[in-house]
Amino acid sequence: MSTAQALKDLAEAARLVASATAVLSGDLPAGHAAYFALLTEHLAQQQTRAQIQAAHALRRTGAHKLDRASFQAITDAGTNPTIEQIEAAAGHTTAGRTHFKSTRGLMHDWLDIPRSTAGDRLIQADCLLGGIDDAGLPLDPWLPELAKQFADPTVDPRLVASVAKKLHSARKDLGEGMAGRAKKQQLQVDSVAFLRSEPKSARKHINDLVAEVKSGKRPIKALLECIGIFKRGMRQGLIEYVLRVLPSHAAFIEAFFAKLDNPGTVAGNRDRLKDAESHFTGEPGSDWDDEESMPDWARSNRSGPEPGPPQKPDDSGEPDPGEPDRGRASQAEEPPAPWEEMKPERRRLIGMMALLMANSPAGSDREPGFASAQVSIVMN
Repeated sequence: MSTAQALKDLAEAARLVASATAVLSGDLPAGHAAYFALLTEHLAQQQTRAQIQAAHALRRTGAHKLDRASFQAITDAGTNPTIEQIEAAAGHTTAGRTHFKSTRGLMHDWLDIPRSTAGDRLIQADCLLGGIDDAGLPLDPWLPELAKQFADPTVDPRLVASVAKKLHSARKDLGEGMAGRAKKQQLQVDSVAFLRSEPKSARKHINDLVAEVKSGKRPIKALLECIGIFKRGMRQGLIEYVLRVLPSHAAFIEAFFAKLDNPGTVAGNRDRLKDAESHFTGEPGSDWDDEESMPDWARSNRSGPEPGPPQKPDDSGEPDPGEPDRGRASQAEEPPAPWEEMKPERRRLIGMMALLMANSPAGSDREPGFASAQVSIVMN
C-alpha cells in the first residue's frame, strides 16, 4: 500500500469513528454499550501508538522544514481528501529559513499540542522507536526491551509508553559506562516482568523501582536535571511556583529568611517591609496607619501609656499593693504590633520580592538597603 492510500484510509477511519460515535451516543442496548466501550478503548490504544509514531515520523523526516506551499497543500486537503490531494501534499523541505524551528515547535504551534505533551511523545519515541543524531542519522531505541513490548499488538501501548517515560526520568541516576548500562537493562527486565504478569499494578511497582534508584546518593547530573523554578499556574486567585534547589542553594535562602525574621537586621526592617508590601498590594502594611481608625489601646501604645487618674490611697494612706501587679498584667496583655502577627511565609515572600525590586527601574526611587543573603562558616 502506498503512503497516500494509507493516509486516505486514516482519514476515512476518522470519519467512520465520528459517524459511529454519533449513533452510539443515543439509545442502545446495554450489551452494545459495553461493546462500544470495549472498542473505544481498543481505538485509544491504537491512537496512543499512532501518536508516538507520528511524532517520530515528524522528526525523522524533518517535517518542520517544509516550505509554506507544502503546509498550504496539507491544509487544502483537509480531513476528507482525495488521493490526488494527498499526493500533491508530499511536500518539499527547504534549507533556508523555516517557519518552525524544531519538531516540538511544529507540534505545538501547528498541531496545537501542549508543549509538555509534545515533549513527552518525543521522549517516548526516543525510548521505543529510536532517535535522530545531530547528523540526522537514526539511533536505536534507548529502551530496546520495552520497544519490543510497544510493537507487540497484544500489549497495551499506553502502559508501555508510561513506563518508558518513567524509566527515562531516571537516566541521569543510572550512571555511566557498563555499570549504568547494566542498571538500565535490569530496570527494563523488571519492568517487562511486571507488564506481563501484573499489568493492572505495574505502574505502582515500576514507580517503586525508579524511586529506589533515586533514593541513594544521586549524581550531580541527576540533581541538576531536577532543580529550577516551576510555574504551576493559577489556583484560587494565586500564582503557584515550585522551587527545587540544591542544598548549597538552600543555605543562602535559609540565611536570608533568618535575616527577614529578625527585625534588628537591614533585611528585616519592619518599616521597609511594610513599605514593600504596600507597593505590591496597593494596601498599607498596617490597617491602623490612619490614626482615626485606630482603637484606643493602639493609639495609646504609639504615644506611650496615657496618664490615668491618680491612685486613691487605702485607709492606711498607702497605695494599693495590687496596683503594680495589675499594671504589669495590662502591659503583658498588650497585643504585638500587627506586622509581627503576619505569617512568616508571607513576610519572607515580601522580603524576597523587595530584594528582587531593589535594583529594578520600578524600585529605583525606593529606599535602598535591602540586604542580600550571606552564609558565614566559623571554624576553629
